[in-house]
Amino acid sequence: MGFDVLLTVDQQIRYQHKLEALPISVLELNTRDARLAALEAMAPYFEQALTATTTSRFVSLDKDGKIIRHVDE
Repeated sequence: MGFDVLLTVDQQIRYQHKLEALPISVLELNTRDARLAALEAMAPYFEQALTATTTSRFVSLDKDGKIIRHVDE
């Protein structure tokens, strides 16, 4: 059993790694506040963002639910 998506709040990851070479997709939660309450507020958008990772290697989700695809497959 493996992983399909790496979920992170690290907004520097796209600059520190060659994303198109990673073996899994990355979903970045683009929020200034990484505390649980702030992440829970983003939860309604997770399913749509995770779906976007099936066609994009790197997806950024902001606190308002906006999805940005950075690296397409």
